[in-house]
Amino acid sequence: MIILGIKSAGPDTSATLIKDGKIVAASGEDRFNREKHTSKFPEYAINFCLKNAYIEISDVDEVAIGMQWNKRAKSRFIYTLRTGGIYSIRKSIRLANEDFSRTRSAKNFFRKKSNYKGKIRFFDHYDCHAAAVYFASPYKSAAILSVDGAGEKSCTRIYKASETKINNLFEVNFPNSIGSFYSLITKFLGFRIDWDEGKTMALAAYGAPAFYNKFDDIVRKDNKSVYKINVDYFDFFRGKENYYSPLFINSFGSERKPKML
Repeated sequence: MIILGIKSAGPDTSATLIKDGKIVAASGEDRFNREKHTSKFPEYAINFCLKNAYIEISDVDEVAIGMQWNKRAKSRFIYTLRTGGIYSIRKSIRLANEDFSRTRSAKNFFRKKSNYKGKIRFFDHYDCHAAAVYFASPYKSAAILSVDGAGEKSCTRIYKASETKINNLFEVNFPNSIGSFYSLITKFLGFRIDWDEGKTMALAAYGAPAFYNKFDDIVRKDNKSVYKINVDYFDFFRGKENYYSPLFINSFGSERKPKML
């Protein structure tokens, strides 16, 4: 069986070709278009994988995409409708349309441009994270913790894996995202979201816990869901154009102006 897996949108788009359970080719799109952390559809990466496997797109049994974009669009839109005003509705409509467009773009590339007749499946984002680490590991059973910005709805999941099965035991849903919180702090420091989070992580090793109590109020312990994000600090989670609420600015000051870093 031949499976073509792609990350079709968002930073670091890529493609991987698997034949009978083994990776035979893989590449990021940025290797070809020379755009670091590119979000462009991975057409060059797909063609590279096919060429290196000496096959045509018609030989592929299934295309696997690691995000259910339409499901994410609907869940985010419902959340912002419940929590925000007119500005959040406008922004959530725009973001939902972007996700719907990502689904259409992938289907159009394979169905119309490539004339692909096989299966195209959109998989749960967190299930893909869990499968990627477990099936590439030497273990026959494992506990898996996945903490990300956000998938379709989930932001954190715990799985139990055994043999060829992976079961979701527990999850924390949007807007309680440790990953998004980390990205927002990265932006506040003058860096770029989905790009410079590694710089924030490295710099943290040189810091002191001067803001521990304040951050303890943002990421709160919760007996039911382990943790919760205090969204009063962020307008981002309400779908508004501003990222930080007056409460955040009053607590930490103004956002650092970005520079060429």
